[in-house]
Amino acid sequence: MGGSPEALDRIAQDGVRDVNEFFHAKAFWRDQTRSAPHNVYTSSDQWEYINMNRVAAASAASSSVDSWLFEQKEPCQFSCVSNMTFTYIPRVYEASWSYDASQNVYQRYDESAKMYKGEEGTPVVASTVVLQRVPTEVVDAVGRLSLETISEGDAIVFTAGTMTNGTWKKDAVSQRTRFFDGNQQEISFTPGKVWVQVLPSDASYSFDDPVQ
Repeated sequence: MGGSPEALDRIAQDGVRDVNEFFHAKAFWRDQTRSAPHNVYTSSDQWEYINMNRVAAASAASSSVDSWLFEQKEPCQFSCVSNMTFTYIPRVYEASWSYDASQNVYQRYDESAKMYKGEEGTPVVASTVVLQRVPTEVVDAVGRLSLETISEGDAIVFTAGTMTNGTWKKDAVSQRTRFFDGNQQEISFTPGKVWVQVLPSDASYSFDDPVQ
């Protein structure tokens, strides 16, 4: 679906499994009600097609990545944080999340408007929202950004209405990014969808003061 020349070179260099839309169109579809290029989707059925036909076998590296930690968490009762906002600098985009204690999920808003998915119009929600702050650098005249994700830095994890300040760390391409609390213990997530909000170090964020 496109990418910078450097990113496409890294895919080949690192042996990342690559399913190119222009060669494997059956693995994707486009929503014509949305503007390109942000209208490309896939599904479990499409990826099953990829696996069955082994169209990506040439670029598939055999590896296994351990899961994050998950545990059931009851909705927050004390010191709860209900609203978070992430603003990209210069002010070109703002995303926010609002905690719904009745469902124990966070609902996503784009520019203050609730975000929906699909023709059925179901809200976009996540059980855990992670703020991952990364260094960035403009790498060409087009304005493409390089995000340093093989490193470590500050992170905040929002799950079940609670907020945990911590850090993230990733040592290699083949490893999963891990999130740790102030005692360097890995933070567990509420089972369900996890949304990692990668935010440049110069961007801003805000959240409600914890409600007692």
